[in-house]
Amino acid sequence: IFVLAKSILIAGSWVSIGVLLGRIIGFFREAYIANLFGVSRSADIVIFVLTIPGLLVNILVAGGLSAALIPQFKQHGNQDAANLFFQFSLVFGVVCIAITILLIQFTDTLVSLFAPGFESATHAEAGRLLGLVMWLVPLTCFAGITTAYLQSMERFAIPALGTLIFNLFILAGLFVFQQSTGRALDVIIWFVLMGGLVRWISQLGRLGSTLLLVKIRRGWLLTADLFHRYFQAVAAIGMLAMYPVIIRALATFEGPGSLASMNYAIKLVELPLGTVVTVLSVVLYPRLSASFTEKNIPQFLSLLRTGMLFSTLLGITIAIAMLTSVHSIVNLVYGWGVMSTVELGSISQLFAIYSLSLPFQGLIVMLTSAFNAQKKTMEPMKLSLAGLVLLVILCGFGSYTFGLEGLAMAIVTTYLLLSGLFIFRFLQSNKSVLAQTEIKFRKILLPLGFAVVISLAASLVFTVLNFNDILTLLISLLIATLSIVTSGIISKRMKLV
Repeated sequence: IFVLAKSILIAGSWVSIGVLLGRIIGFFREAYIANLFGVSRSADIVIFVLTIPGLLVNILVAGGLSAALIPQFKQHGNQDAANLFFQFSLVFGVVCIAITILLIQFTDTLVSLFAPGFESATHAEAGRLLGLVMWLVPLTCFAGITTAYLQSMERFAIPALGTLIFNLFILAGLFVFQQSTGRALDVIIWFVLMGGLVRWISQLGRLGSTLLLVKIRRGWLLTADLFHRYFQAVAAIGMLAMYPVIIRALATFEGPGSLASMNYAIKLVELPLGTVVTVLSVVLYPRLSASFTEKNIPQFLSLLRTGMLFSTLLGITIAIAMLTSVHSIVNLVYGWGVMSTVELGSISQLFAIYSLSLPFQGLIVMLTSAFNAQKKTMEPMKLSLAGLVLLVILCGFGSYTFGLEGLAMAIVTTYLLLSGLFIFRFLQSNKSVLAQTEIKFRKILLPLGFAVVISLAASLVFTVLNFNDILTLLISLLIATLSIVTSGIISKRMKLV
């Protein structure tokens, strides 16, 4: 058990470091955009153009490829796994290129769909740039397949650095744009495409000699079941990825710059979400798949309980830390640009509300991995669809009553209710297995309770003391670390991990 825990910790560290570096550069990217464009029409266009290809990739790839391919790679030996990688890359690559060509013909429709509140001039410019940046979709799809193959071999470092590589190119594009005289947004798009290409090439380089195992005439390994599970997994994860996009789209009705304000707040939460809270789901997924394939159910449930415990624990403690230092974080990231105090205050309010979703998103991602590892990809798909319908209903009420803040409240409420549905469905679908094991999931409530109490008590004490921005942020991070360590000790004594 100690060796397993150590290997998970090492793998998790690689993923965390790689993703953290990428998200930090992404932070600089968002801050740079805020500094260049503020809360304006140009900011809306740039953010929209950078967001939509990512959404389409999330729908086509995201975790769906990993969810479907990693269990399949695990079932094959090295030779057949390499052939499966080649065959899927070939077929899926052709499909992605065809979809991209088709979507380029309907960029105006995409702008109307995802930014319905844009004025005519903004709409036209966004559509033109979207037609160029759409070629990022097949590049990212190829990289997604390669990532799944590398992760199935538990090679996490290079895939984790993909976001860093991509964001560095975007930063370079923003810098060149700032220095250019014509100030054409096209230059940013070309750097985006170069970033996508270099990211994929770096992953192919990590495969190295593994590519020599490919035997083109060895036999067809793609099955109907593989594509069936892929489409279900992609539908589930794609619908979850749609949630922030929906509230950004609806934000365009609140006037110029509203999409940018909502996006800035969401990005502040996505940093800890992607670098800390959901890291365990990435690291544990290949092991969950292997445990279930080998019918080692006790290990499968033990790994899942550990993932649920620490994903929720990290989400709670980080959310409390961020709530304590909302203004400090917003001023640190966006306060050095062209934004006014009123605009920074609006982003702070949205950020405070959206940060409450962290623990619920962590639980949803972890349980999605558990369902996918069991090849029950239909369950997350149905639950995500139910959440999507719920979100649309809540957004209609929230935006009408509270404006932008109402949209943020709507998505947080959706994540809360959806996480409860995920837990209920997992317990129901595994009732017979859970009845035969001594692993009790309710025991995770005690360390989570300690984390909440410690974080809230410490936060309330020093908030009253009114420290400066930097000191407030540092103490908040210290409280989060203290809560996690304490809960980890409690969990170990309770033999939860």
